Amino acid sequence: MGDRANICLRFEDGNEIYLYSHGSGSLLPEKLAEALAFGVNRWDDEQYLARIITSRVFADLVDAATGGGLSPYLGDGAGRVLDVDLPNQKVTVRGSDRSFSFRDYPGQHKLIEWSD
Repeated sequence: MGDRANICLRFEDGNEIYLYSHGSGSLLPEKLAEALAFGVNRWDDEQYLARIITSRVFADLVDAATGGGLSPYLGDGAGRVLDVDLPNQKVTVRGSDRSFSFRDYPGQHKLIEWSD
């Protein structure tokens, strides 16, 4: 079946990159929290922070041919998406009214309930 979910990284120019997890989507809120905490000194640098988030999210997939991917569009897991607004330093749970500043997100990520 899979445990699908996505993180959408939104850039100042309007472009987006989707980080797709096939088998560990329920862990994405925690992985994003860890990445934001680690990258606190790069919150104002979209390129660096995007790389930090991507490498942290996919750290366990480095030697795997499956389990996750990158795309400029949303594929599988459309019901579970974390929108990361890089220039405004905000995380939103797509389809809900849950929104967090980068500063608050690492302490609040456990409150995220995915819709199916």
